Amino acid sequence: MVRHARRGFTLVELLVVIAIISLLIAMLLPAIQAARESGRRAACSSNLKQFATAVHVFHERHNSMPTYQGWFPGEGSYGKGAYGSWYVHLMPVMEQQIAYQKLWDSQAASYNAEGEWKIKYTFGRAKIATNPGEPGQVCKQKIYYDPECPSGSSYSCKSVSGGGSTPHNGHNYEYTTQDCGCWGSDGQKQGSGSTPSPAYYEIDVSCDTPVWQNAGLAIAEVNFPSGVLFCGSDPSPPEQTYRWSYNTDYALSNYQANFNVFARGKKYDSNKPQGFGAISDGLSQTILFAEGHRQCDRASDRGVRMAVYADRWHHNFGVNWYKEANTLMFQDRPTPQRCDNWRVQANHGGALLVALGDGSVRGISSKISRRELSDPDNPPLGGSPDYGLGNPPGNWDRLMLPDDGGGANFE
Repeated sequence: MVRHARRGFTLVELLVVIAIISLLIAMLLPAIQAARESGRRAACSSNLKQFATAVHVFHERHNSMPTYQGWFPGEGSYGKGAYGSWYVHLMPVMEQQIAYQKLWDSQAASYNAEGEWKIKYTFGRAKIATNPGEPGQVCKQKIYYDPECPSGSSYSCKSVSGGGSTPHNGHNYEYTTQDCGCWGSDGQKQGSGSTPSPAYYEIDVSCDTPVWQNAGLAIAEVNFPSGVLFCGSDPSPPEQTYRWSYNTDYALSNYQANFNVFARGKKYDSNKPQGFGAISDGLSQTILFAEGHRQCDRASDRGVRMAVYADRWHHNFGVNWYKEANTLMFQDRPTPQRCDNWRVQANHGGALLVALGDGSVRGISSKISRRELSDPDNPPLGGSPDYGLGNPPGNWDRLMLPDDGGGANFE
């Protein structure tokens, strides 16, 4: 009987098979990446849709949009309202009622514990964290309050120029100093020769109990669901939280509200909401929310977008560090070195996802006409952004402004 020897693959045949498989993988990878990006884009679009829908539900309940940053619905006293960003005020209509109620209850408890006579001195901002220390250990907490001022004036600290400047992407940061004292309604300082200083009293708290802070709501305290806050296509650093006061983590977000729409009279300090009636250009022609990078042009604590604190010092949309409203053009996936935190950023390339006032989500081309003339993707280091004042408004400006009297064409 003749036995035939088995013949295996030759080296050439093996190399040919490997080459074919490699070619197929190379052909499939772009399709796989495109499919993944399509899924991420759909998820990010869904988040924007949820925010826009939440605003409409909120408006039906309260006949107004949420406050951009400040109290709602009360006038700034514990137990009568919550303090924070527009996101805080939308929490009850975004299936986060338990977290919101915890925030509200903490305010009310502080009000009752301290007594009504002291509450006017306690500037609580509805932010919870855990005081570091061993459980059961007694810690001291300072409660600052404002000194008495002459009739017709109130104590506050105002920023005044001085101290030089530092260049950042597309703008300069002008250092300011704080001038604290009793300021009258006419903007003049009262009794400048004997300016009172803020005082405080101390209370004993257990070191493992929640205490007040000045920025944000700690993510661990309310268990923020991450899905609605984050866009997976963000090319900035991947952290979804930021460690800040009391060594506690705060939730970051990729989504930002258009300051021009939410802030009454486009004034940061107004702390008052406005209704859809202020959007005279029409809901379908006005941007409510846009996506952006979570971390952008980091300068100290600036450049991070905290979910529950729409502070002008951080990454915002339509307002700069000096409380000035703007319509600066968005950037198209800039590098970390070129990211400008006075703008928003397109996370998907080529188009910025936005939620319009009618609840629709659109992609706005990076080629859209605009009033601003500077190059947003490559801002001059140390320069100032071009606001383009005096030029005819472009489509981008009309979408940013709710009351400029003109419609926009999507490009």
